[in-house]
Amino acid sequence: MELILDFIYLYIGIFSLYFFVLGIRSLNERKLSKYERYCDTVEQSRFCIVLYSHDEYDSLKNMLNQLNSQNYPADRYFIQVILDNCSDHSEDLIHESPNLRILNL
Repeated sequence: MELILDFIYLYIGIFSLYFFVLGIRSLNERKLSKYERYCDTVEQSRFCIVLYSHDEYDSLKNMLNQLNSQNYPADRYFIQVILDNCSDHSEDLIHESPNLRILNL
């Protein structure tokens, strides 16, 4: 019985040592290195963002500023803003962004 327990302890010891060495080795690698290499080679998708607004000039301006501050290429997306009877001059936002289209209802 002791011989079987000795083999089990030896197996657990080797198994633990193996994962300990793998853990120490992985400390030297850069995090997300595979992801960064993948993002550099893959063409980014094109898409459209649709926003709906009714007299929400300040929140719409804030949202557009946040969307334009993203580090995604501006030529790969455009923003469609639907204005529903706005009386707060939300149409003036069209001059602030090159990839912005406004539709008045």
